[in-house]
Amino acid sequence: MYEAGDSITVSNGDTFVIALDANPSTGYSWEADANADVEFVKSKQVQGSSNAVGAPGTQQLTFKAVKAGSSTLTLNYLRPFEQGVPPVRTEEFDVTVKG
Repeated sequence: MYEAGDSITVSNGDTFVIALDANPSTGYSWEADANADVEFVKSKQVQGSSNAVGAPGTQQLTFKAVKAGSSTLTLNYLRPFEQGVPPVRTEEFDVTVKG
């Protein structure tokens, strides 16, 4: 599992997971920009250590390597229903997909 600041190296066809802090009760979630080397597979919210309603947790985003190459995978923390509003956070990952 990869976290903010990590570089990612995988083989073509492999899947990998990025885990980032998230709180879906605020309406925010992580979304990936388009990337030619990897494709988004699924997202899962994992509850944090608190059982309180509205407590933050971790969003796990799964990707699959689909093309050999090096690129930057950009993830944006935003409210998908707010069009034209910039993300409140952005994380970038250097990704290398080996052929």
